Amino acid sequence: MRTQLIRSIMVTAGMMLSMGVVNAYAAPIAIKVSVSGTSDFVYSKAMREVFKPIVEKETGGKYRVDIYDNLKFGNYEICLQGVQHGTLHICQEAASNFSTLLPELGVLDLPFLVKHPSQFNQLIDGPAVSKLLQGFNKYGIECIARNHLGPRSIFSRKKVTTLEDFKHFKMRSSASQIEIKTLQAEGMNPTPVPWTETYSALQQGIVDGTNGDLMQSAEMQFDTVAPTIFQVGHAMICHLFLANKEWWDNLGADKPIFEKATAEMQNYIRANIDQYYADAVKTMQARGTSYIEPSDEEISKWQEATKDVYKDFTDTIPEELVMALRAEAANIK
Repeated sequence: MRTQLIRSIMVTAGMMLSMGVVNAYAAPIAIKVSVSGTSDFVYSKAMREVFKPIVEKETGGKYRVDIYDNLKFGNYEICLQGVQHGTLHICQEAASNFSTLLPELGVLDLPFLVKHPSQFNQLIDGPAVSKLLQGFNKYGIECIARNHLGPRSIFSRKKVTTLEDFKHFKMRSSASQIEIKTLQAEGMNPTPVPWTETYSALQQGIVDGTNGDLMQSAEMQFDTVAPTIFQVGHAMICHLFLANKEWWDNLGADKPIFEKATAEMQNYIRANIDQYYADAVKTMQARGTSYIEPSDEEISKWQEATKDVYKDFTDTIPEELVMALRAEAANIK
């Protein structure tokens, strides 16, 4: 009798385990996510306050989302390799940094693709970019979210108000050849400097200015050593969230929860980016920074100077892709 009771208990426990009932004591599965900005960065907050709670709560604690912000996992090259090899589940970075793997992404760095920043998300949601991002699949990567981070803003150590003021201007740039060619077309002398060394390069006068997004630049306090912001908006900054494709495709019954978390995270970023942008401007103006918005007439000079930059990259960026994007942009209201 006792033997039968023990056998019955063991069978029942086995059934409960197979049905997932006995799961309370199982260690959660760690999901590693890399975010390039600080903990206050809009993407970090979206991941921490939206994505993480949805995944952890709606899977009943099956997963634990570990967020490595401020490049704690490593630079973009390490993160990209991590996503490819599965040692990192999700990586967020600027699209331009991923162009080392997918050169056609450079099209998103071309100058003046849209007339206003608010139009850029519609452009990157469109058919041309959606098709382009499918190119990651052959490398074992899935693009799961995309957002703009506003236009590239120029921070200058000296007062500037027109295109002519930038002749021979030593501008800090990334290693992006499109960014370099754009700056050259605008009459500047681009000087590649690592992002983490930008502040000291400005402070020491190695460069006359830098070119980047307002939010991270405000956090880095670039305006304290380059107190003039010239908001010409000559290029937009696109950021992508990439996931290991094998892992993403094999989430099984949990995948809809991850998709929901990703969609709501993206919505949070898009709903709040303008406020983060405005707050960054206010913060820097309170520190005495001059914020200059050039006239439409002035902007047209910059557009004219850079209209043919894409022609230097037809070996990696098909002209038909450029034309398709420009046609889509023209139809955005």
